[in-house]
Amino acid sequence: MSPTPSGGPARPHRSFPLSPADRAAGRSPEAQAAIDARLGPLISVGLLDPIDVHAVDLVTRRCAEHRPELLLALCLAARAPRAGDLCLDLDAPLPVAPSAAEGAAPTHDPGYPLDRAAWRAAIAGSPAVALEGAVVEGAVVEGAAVEGAVGGGTAGEARRPFWLHGARLYTDRYWRYERGLAEALRARAARDRPVHDPARLQQGLQDLFPRTKDMPAGLDRQQLAAAMACMRGLLVLSGGPGTGKTHTLRNLLTLSLAQHAAGPEASRPLRVRLAAPTGKAAARMREAIHKGLAPHCEAHGELLGAGGAAALEAFFLGLLPTTLHRVLGTRFDAPTRFVHNAENHLQLDILIIDEASMVDAHLMARTLEALPPDAQLILLGDRDQLASVEAGAVLADLCAGVNPAEPRLSPGMADRLEAEAGLALAGSIRRLPAGADPGLHDATVQLTHSRRFGQDSGVGKLAKAVIDGDPSAARAALEPGRFADLDTRPLKGGLGEAELALVIEGRGVGADRPGGFARYLDRLFAGPQPGEDDVAHHKAVLTLFDEVRLLSATREGRRGVEGLNRAVIEALAERYPSRRFSGPSWLGRPVLITENDPGTGRTNGDVGIFVPRPGPPGELQVAFLGAAGVEYLSSARLPPHETVFAMTVHKSQGSEFFHTVMVLPSRENRVLTRELLYTGVTRASHQLTLLGIDDPGENSVLDAAIRARVQRSSGLGPRLWGHLSSN
Repeated sequence: MSPTPSGGPARPHRSFPLSPADRAAGRSPEAQAAIDARLGPLISVGLLDPIDVHAVDLVTRRCAEHRPELLLALCLAARAPRAGDLCLDLDAPLPVAPSAAEGAAPTHDPGYPLDRAAWRAAIAGSPAVALEGAVVEGAVVEGAAVEGAVGGGTAGEARRPFWLHGARLYTDRYWRYERGLAEALRARAARDRPVHDPARLQQGLQDLFPRTKDMPAGLDRQQLAAAMACMRGLLVLSGGPGTGKTHTLRNLLTLSLAQHAAGPEASRPLRVRLAAPTGKAAARMREAIHKGLAPHCEAHGELLGAGGAAALEAFFLGLLPTTLHRVLGTRFDAPTRFVHNAENHLQLDILIIDEASMVDAHLMARTLEALPPDAQLILLGDRDQLASVEAGAVLADLCAGVNPAEPRLSPGMADRLEAEAGLALAGSIRRLPAGADPGLHDATVQLTHSRRFGQDSGVGKLAKAVIDGDPSAARAALEPGRFADLDTRPLKGGLGEAELALVIEGRGVGADRPGGFARYLDRLFAGPQPGEDDVAHHKAVLTLFDEVRLLSATREGRRGVEGLNRAVIEALAERYPSRRFSGPSWLGRPVLITENDPGTGRTNGDVGIFVPRPGPPGELQVAFLGAAGVEYLSSARLPPHETVFAMTVHKSQGSEFFHTVMVLPSRENRVLTRELLYTGVTRASHQLTLLGIDDPGENSVLDAAIRARVQRSSGLGPRLWGHLSSN
């Protein structure tokens, strides 16, 4: 379980007064005092949040559950989603107080029950807890009280507020999210899609995926993914940077359009929507799909028949990626619900979601509710990146059963791929035993060959060492002068003159693309070039801004986001003495949106820059690079935001920077994990500088980060891959 605490300032705990109904249900003042004495100290040290404690306190009064140790377990389960978990795993290490999580001596011993088996048995017998396949003293209780009432267990009455599945304790909401997700995803993975023209599919696969000299021997996994997408209702395509996810996506969409043209519904358009968790990720998706579009359509338009090139180009130009929230339609009256839902499905044939690692369990559940049963879902992402900020690690769970070194398929799927797609699978895949649960094997492909990070790429070597958990290989990659695209520098405290010169002037990165903040500001201050309008000018400025970014694992301190932003602003004020770099709105200020805002259409993670626009003198607007081009927003309507010369690694997901400068903390930190380090490293498209590496041959902070893994408690992976008896 993630050690991240609820946080927030310590405060005294005061329970709600007991009502006559509470007393009638057996909650005496003495019982309430014992509960308060057990939970209050844990609130004061930040281990529990008062909101969770009050909610559990109120529901357990109605359930006639008064035992302090039971309420402790239920409070921890209610807290779990705040820490990114779907449940409380009673077999895993339990949460610790914040000070202990950071490596200091604990300020408070939570005093968890020592006998976990007895604690679990007591939880299983609680009137507040329903059972699903729970093991209690060696016996398996299957699916008890699925719709059971509080206390009585009679179907049709009120649901119990918590669920116990084996050692996993859930709130009712997240139990339903997890089980619903598993059922919906498995159903889509098992749904066959007909191949209307096998000969056209085979020809398309050969033309779109020609063998090249630099390809590894054996099965072309991009080709495999494209063929599987034509045969299944779900495709999960995972791979690191440069492994060709977007290239594969464009090719499989070409094949899907060709099959649609050969099918019974060819008279109507193929309805496809492209989405991503943030506007920035959506814009990058559009750019990647449209890059080199005309030659692609000219070369492969014949798959659609006469006039196919024009039809194929029109199809792709009509695809405008946007945020997933916009696709679902955010409701102003209920921000956690959407216009499209189980009663109002999206009118789609295919929904494609990029950067799927950022999609949490709640959003994925809502997406599947809104998707028609016969529509196809395609998820793209990197299983090794950080999981979503909110609860769940859906993409990692979707890929949990995949062995990257050995693809596996059910016999039926392998036979279809050989017969209808013409793929030669012998020796390249492992067939599952006849009758075995295929899980998601028939719908999941892991790409492993990176074309961005070749043999001479230090960034690629470092990324692989980090995700493999190999500190010695990481130190070898960081040897001074070994790789041109990888640099390390010591750091004393915060950013010094040399480090500020690096990020502002871009020294040592390259003359043609120096990768410094001065470049975007000089372009902005100079105004449009001859023949260039404001939109083209601002697009160029936004593009130049993404040449460099400071990344940090933390927010506070001189090496945190706040300190780094402050240092850059002070240095820019010295470089441009005639310009203003203070106040809420100044020309060139880059901002990061920190909350979803349905009213403006901006989402958490969007990045914009204050720019001049026609209107009242001195008025500035904020320009964003959206899927359809540059989008403007009045500064008066700007949602909650912050300056973004530096950003946390979490916020950088879905982005890519020519020069990434990652600042390591001065000492080991619970936030700095293998996944976070890998995510930060792979934001660099051409150049990576690690600040805070005094000695690449011996760095305890780096080594500790590589060894530390994010462990999110979830039962979704076992449900998806058929490892639970209930499935």
